[in-house]
Amino acid sequence: MEFGVVTRPHPAYQANGDAYIIERRGESVLVGIVDGLGHGPDAAAASQRAVEVLSGDNGTNLADLLRRCHHALHHSRGAAMALARIDLDQGRLTYGGVGNIEARLIGTTTTRLISYNGIVGSILPHFQLFEFSFQPDDLVLMHSDGISARFDLKYYPQVRTQPVQLIAEAIARDWSRPHDDATIIVGRYVGGEI
Repeated sequence: MEFGVVTRPHPAYQANGDAYIIERRGESVLVGIVDGLGHGPDAAAASQRAVEVLSGDNGTNLADLLRRCHHALHHSRGAAMALARIDLDQGRLTYGGVGNIEARLIGTTTTRLISYNGIVGSILPHFQLFEFSFQPDDLVLMHSDGISARFDLKYYPQVRTQPVQLIAEAIARDWSRPHDDATIIVGRYVGGEI
């Protein structure tokens, strides 16, 4: 796997209310974005607490990870969050999300991944996980609501071949909202070892 990441705080704050994780777990990779509600230090505290819960976990299923984060964030502002586990040895991506994190899987077609309405730490809805095939050269894009979901990949014709960091930077440059924290992760399965 190779990853490109852009993350920045709301222009009025130094603390970033968004946080992310990209962590190898055996033969899989956990990828996640957490968007603490609002902006500034309290939003950053919520998102960082969720990342602490996720860090170093050894293979718990995504539904249980979301529930653990929900309990850990009870006394915080809460957060939107989405998690993907990429199992390259099985050619599979599993996804689960709560709140306004957007995700797309780009393979032979482009698929928007579903996040359920809710707030991790406050209102955890009944949700389900989704599984997809994930093969060499496939991409996964995840971003917080600080980047508009209206971008169309047809405006990025090199998305299948361009370095993932350049893709993340181009989308963040063109589609970031000026008054919000913003984070985007672009991951590509390049084949071979993780």
